[in-house]
Amino acid sequence: MARAIAHPLITEVEQSTAREEIRSIAAELCGFCSREEATLKSPAIPKITIAASQKDYLNIYGRQQQASQINLLIRTARKIIEGFACTK
Repeated sequence: MARAIAHPLITEVEQSTAREEIRSIAAELCGFCSREEATLKSPAIPKITIAASQKDYLNIYGRQQQASQINLLIRTARKIIEGFACTK
């Protein structure tokens, strides 16, 4: 069963902030810039994508998605995407 989210946009903003923090740390580890400067000085790289196994969830439009309808849950650090090309 999908987890009820009272304010899905707030939750997405909080999740996006956490993903950007991970991306900023990666930019620092790669030597691009400090983590504090990463959002401004290195907004496009490194690319960070987080994948998880399927589970029920509420999508960005507030509609319930069943785990049986998807293969993976994927989030990127910079923007929400509805489609994702990948290979095995």
